[in-house]
Amino acid sequence: MKYLFLFSVTLYLSVAVALAQHYPICGHDQVNIHRAQTDGYDLRMQQIEADYINTLSSGFSTRQAAPDTLPVIIHVLHLPSTTLGVDENLSNADVLLGLDRLNSFLSGNSCDGLPNGVDVGFRFRLARRATNGATTTGIIRHATTAAEQGLGQSSITAFSINDGTFNSNQYIHIYLVKSICYVGTGTGCQGPLGLATGPEAHGDRGDHIMAESRFWYDINEPCEGVKLLAHEIGHYFNLLHTFENGCTNTNCLTDGDKVCDTPPDNLSDRSNVACLSGTPNNSCSTDIDDTYCSNTLQTDEPDPEENLMDYSQFDCQYTFTQGQVDRMQACLYTTRSSYLNSTAFDDPCTSTLALITYISPESPFLTVDSISTFTVVTNFPAYTPDSIQWSINDNYTATSNIFNTTFLAADEYKVSARVFRGNCFATIAQVVQVYREDCSLNIFPSGMPDLCSTNGGGIWKPSFNKTGGSIQVDNQQII
Repeated sequence: MKYLFLFSVTLYLSVAVALAQHYPICGHDQVNIHRAQTDGYDLRMQQIEADYINTLSSGFSTRQAAPDTLPVIIHVLHLPSTTLGVDENLSNADVLLGLDRLNSFLSGNSCDGLPNGVDVGFRFRLARRATNGATTTGIIRHATTAAEQGLGQSSITAFSINDGTFNSNQYIHIYLVKSICYVGTGTGCQGPLGLATGPEAHGDRGDHIMAESRFWYDINEPCEGVKLLAHEIGHYFNLLHTFENGCTNTNCLTDGDKVCDTPPDNLSDRSNVACLSGTPNNSCSTDIDDTYCSNTLQTDEPDPEENLMDYSQFDCQYTFTQGQVDRMQACLYTTRSSYLNSTAFDDPCTSTLALITYISPESPFLTVDSISTFTVVTNFPAYTPDSIQWSINDNYTATSNIFNTTFLAADEYKVSARVFRGNCFATIAQVVQVYREDCSLNIFPSGMPDLCSTNGGGIWKPSFNKTGGSIQVDNQQII
């Protein structure tokens, strides 16, 4: 049986039937079917489009002096039995080679002798620091027995490690999987080669780009993978397919693919090979219908089969248009702007972790109804935290360098300090036993005795022995 990764279990049956007859190379449209069912989807999309129009109207220029560098976490999903460096379990070296090749292509460099493309104005770089300040390589491996049915969108949520380690509003998550499946059949998986969420998912736990790992780095097909990934990256930064919404072109900023320098296109058939003959299709004659000044088309032009957002053959594709780059950049500087302020490239916080020694007092025994004072002791007297957040049993209590608290009941408590310095923080915890000073008063409302001390010295803990029909309480000295 072929193992694979199923991206969504929420697709309607009608979609499954349609896909059983035709599987597009890209799964973005099907991702949107799932996303459109989430609360607030329409409002988020309206705001994203408004930001796009406003950004263009403000005279925003994407021709910056140097490209932006965006933090990425690459997840390698592989079968537990697959050896590192074999099949879908790509080696670190292959992950890095694939990333270098992708960045070169995004900069406009041709990978197959076709003309150079337009520089998108950003590059990807593996993160070196997690949200919590820990060191990371930026490559996360997941050994999984994901099979044909049943994992779905929830699995991407599980693999995204969005527990504060790699928050998706600070890191771009790329998943490399063995296969992507919409419909399981007797012969295995039927599905696209890649997919991506759009910008309305920004910050959500399931926000991601996904591709079959064989397209990330294949020494025998050096171009197909980067073109597939570039296509999905386009969706991630708000690009539509060139054939989106058909031929209508009364306002090129709101019709079709909402980009004014891509000719209207109404052909989504992947089997089309007209571009290879040198005579591309021309499925629309509405290129100059838009009379607004934003329309850059002066004549009826062929379908943009050289465009990376089209469904033409890989051998025909090599570029985005400048208008598409502007739309991606508008998205980066509005909806997805948090990537520009990520701490993913900062130095990891190993120094902060090393400086913290222990929480004072060191004694784990404290008394009920007395004020207990806690501080953080460091290895170097000159080290001063910016702030310390204190928690008791993982419940936030106060922010202060010196923490005073009173325990009202005898029990075991975990006292935690999260120490902040600059952009780094580290957490240290200590378990304390809180006891009563007089065993004669050591009775809970339930009638059960607890940790206490006696005039004769020592701290005692009750133990229970059943004798006949009664329970006898004996104190056992622990210190």
